[in-house]
Amino acid sequence: MTDIYLILGKVVGTHGLQGGLKVVADRGILSSFPSNLLIQFEPSKTEPEYKIISTSKQKTFVIKIEEINSVEQAELFVGKNVYIEKSKIPPPEKGEFYEFQLIGLIPREKDKIYSDFKLINIIESPAHPLLEFSDGLQTILIPYINRFVGEIDLTKNEIEVIDWQDWFNAL
Repeated sequence: MTDIYLILGKVVGTHGLQGGLKVVADRGILSSFPSNLLIQFEPSKTEPEYKIISTSKQKTFVIKIEEINSVEQAELFVGKNVYIEKSKIPPPEKGEFYEFQLIGLIPREKDKIYSDFKLINIIESPAHPLLEFSDGLQTILIPYINRFVGEIDLTKNEIEVIDWQDWFNAL
């Protein structure tokens, strides 16, 4: 990931004779906005953009690109990462966030900011996602549910963790 581009996933194969691409997705953006996204296979303003005209979810995402019409054309992209310019990502629904927006947030409990810790990962689990915070020496996992996570303020780069000190003391 760069400041301008976000990796959406990696092309791992082709699908069908019409040039579909199998993509292992890193982010939820492909499932949230299935078509009309402009993607690239190299993160550069000088590289061409490709328009996704459809997606389907199987074991991997299968995306159909407007400019790719054969399996032979699709094979040229196998092994490449799929990028999107961050400014072209549609905004999430109100109260929703993309993972990349949350990574790097600093935990806060009421008025106390724990600036040594940062949100470094979001781990999917069967019950609910877990927020992984670290100061480089210690790691704390917080369930991403309303009981433990309050306000998220992207402008201040903060995430409210309810009863942070209790989680910290449990180490």
